Amino acid sequence: MKIVYAATPEISISCLEKLFNSSHELSLILTMPDKPSGRGKKLIPGPIKKFCIENSLPFIQPENLNNFDLENKLKEIAPDLLVVFAYGKIIPKKIFELPTHGSINIHTSILPSYRGAAPIQRAIINGEKSSGITFMKLSEGLDEGPILECFKMAIEDDDTAGTLAAKMSKVSSTKILKVIDSIDKNSFNLVNQDNENASYAPKIIKEESKIDWSATANNITNLINGLSPSPATYSLLS
Repeated sequence: MKIVYAATPEISISCLEKLFNSSHELSLILTMPDKPSGRGKKLIPGPIKKFCIENSLPFIQPENLNNFDLENKLKEIAPDLLVVFAYGKIIPKKIFELPTHGSINIHTSILPSYRGAAPIQRAIINGEKSSGITFMKLSEGLDEGPILECFKMAIEDDDTAGTLAAKMSKVSSTKILKVIDSIDKNSFNLVNQDNENASYAPKIIKEESKIDWSATANNITNLINGLSPSPATYSLLS
């Protein structure tokens, strides 16, 4: 299959590596524009861009997914499938409907729980004992598409957002080719999500990182683990 892969952070590299070493064709990689970092605000490429450069993979970093240049480029490629994993932008309908077999998203929770931007962090902060990876069809609603496959995993007491992300990266990469093959052979079953039982994981804001020392020890631990290694918690001494 001709695949377009949309991703940006470290968690999505393992799946890219798996696709790169498979019989599928990686026609194009979409990844977020470089971000300024440090005192000099130097533009730093993300992990996916670095991988593409090191392995001579074609990539683009569009600022706007609604422009005609991206749409026309994808029409020229005529991909069979778009795979999205922690890309960082909402994919417009006109883009995710272009591939012959549509588009799938890899989400880091067992949907419909923890839809949204920060499912790993929110699950740990809330003291959940399990989470997992969901492969779903892209839809216009926020993580509302029908489910292809779910793979559950335990959240250990000493797990941080970093260690749990690493586990999810490994699990997703071991399952991605099986999911894609089922799409290629049209042997998959879609299961609609139970929207009435949905929960949400909004983006972490800076104010949440401050430790409230009046909270229970368990809640403080969960907050520290959930925000480790980034954006990390903080406290003030007076």
